[in-house]
Order: sequence, then structure tokens, then C-alpha cells
Amino acid sequence: MRRSPRLLTAATALAVSATLVLAASPAGAATAWTQADSEKFNTVYALQRSQGAATDGTDWFFSWKSGLSRVSMDYSKTYDTDNSAIPDAIADQGGDHIGDIAQHAGKLYAPIEDKDYAHPWVCEYSAATLDHTGVCHALPVNASGQTHASWIALDPAKGLAYTTDFDDVNTLRVLRLSDFGLVRTVPLSTTLDAVQGGDLHEGQLYLTSNDGEKSVNRVDPVSGQVTREFEQDLDLVSEAEGVVVLPRPDGSFLHTLDVSWNLWVNFRSYRRG
Repeated sequence: MRRSPRLLTAATALAVSATLVLAASPAGAATAWTQADSEKFNTVYALQRSQGAATDGTDWFFSWKSGLSRVSMDYSKTYDTDNSAIPDAIADQGGDHIGDIAQHAGKLYAPIEDKDYAHPWVCEYSAATLDHTGVCHALPVNASGQTHASWIALDPAKGLAYTTDFDDVNTLRVLRLSDFGLVRTVPLSTTLDAVQGGDLHEGQLYLTSNDGEKSVNRVDPVSGQVTREFEQDLDLVSEAEGVVVLPRPDGSFLHTLDVSWNLWVNFRSYRRG
């Protein structure tokens, strides 16, 4: 998500294998989570892996403000990079920011917003080459005529996609995966703020927020029930970014990005219990 410049001066982030235990909150009863692993990216890799993530189980895909990259599962190799992935036709309409991406059936889906939040899009790319396929879908705007495009999540089995606005989020937008037209809106049981990323796991959406608690919330896309799962133990000036689901043998399945106080990017893996 687009941010104002800020001075990063706080203490270090969560240590690997720390356990996060939360009390019940207005967003619903929380459970205990453990950070199972963490990877740090610096220099150019911090830039290129700073916004969102997706995976096909063979490679990782990362997004940043203007680009996309395909990376090996051990993070050691960057196979492809596109530093100017926003199509010219979208850039001509003011599109200047890629959000948290999704992957399905050999394609990447990148939400793109403009500085006025008036023309949100989802554009398709080849996952193998990062080439733009030539297809972009205009996202429906909200009642005020403005809509952020900070994240997109897919439910291919149902032919659906999901997204929300960024601030004061009280509604989930359910879209057709075929053309990203609006199917319905689902009121949320709790208003969320600064929603940065989302992905689907076992029929539930997991959303990351750059709110005061750097929270991770679970949302039932049918009922709209929101449950506060845990708060990432990040310093206040670190920025929570996107999230991707990939189950691992150690039990972790949620992997989140954050930009730390020292301008490194952390890729953290979490498991329940």
C-alpha cells in the first residue's frame, strides 16, 4: 500500500519460534500461534520482495510497487524480474502501485491502484515468464467512487475472488474469477483498518493489517464473521504487508511480509499452537 515517508527508529522484530498468545478480543476469540521461521531480505531483494507474495508450490512470486519477481523456494535464486510490470494502458490511467498478488493455473493476478483510488484493476501475467498476458479487469468501485486495490485472493473451486478497501473496512467484495465482476458484498462483523494482504486457507480468508497491532484476522467469506487470530510482534514503525498460504511439514501455513525498522524485509512463517 502507498505510504508517507517515515523515520524508522524502533527496536527489533519478533524472534523466531516465539509464541503469540492473545486474549479474546472484539473481533472474536484468539488462539495461540507460533512463529516457526523467518527469512530476511536486504539490498535489492528487500525492494523486490516488499509488497505481496504468492506461490504455486514450486516457486515464490513477490510483488513491489512497480514490479514482480519469481524466486526459488529457498530464496537463493531470482529466476525472473519485471521492474516495470504495470501495463502502459493502466499507467496512462494513473495506475502506479501493485498490491498483494495471487496465483492460479499458471497465471499471476496483480491488483493495481492509482493515486486517486478511482481506477482499480487486476491484471494477469504468465507465472512462468512474468509477461503481461494483455488482460486486465477493472474492479468495481465503492459507493464513494473510490476503491483501493491492496490485495486479491482467489477461490478457484468456487470461481470466486475476494478483495476489500484499505481503511475502515466493513465489507468484503466477492467477485467472479472469470471477469472480476461483483457477485455480492458481505458485511463484516468487525471493522478492519489498513488491510494490506489476503489469502484463502480451508475456506477462510486470512487478512494482514498494518494497524496499530499489526494484526492477522480470519474472515469467513460467507458470514462475514471476523476473528482476531494474532498480532504480529513488530515494532511500531515497521510495516505489515502481504500474506500467502503454503502448508509446510513444520505445521506452518501463513507466511507474512513486513518491512522492518532497518529497511530489511522479513518473510515470517506462522503455525497454530
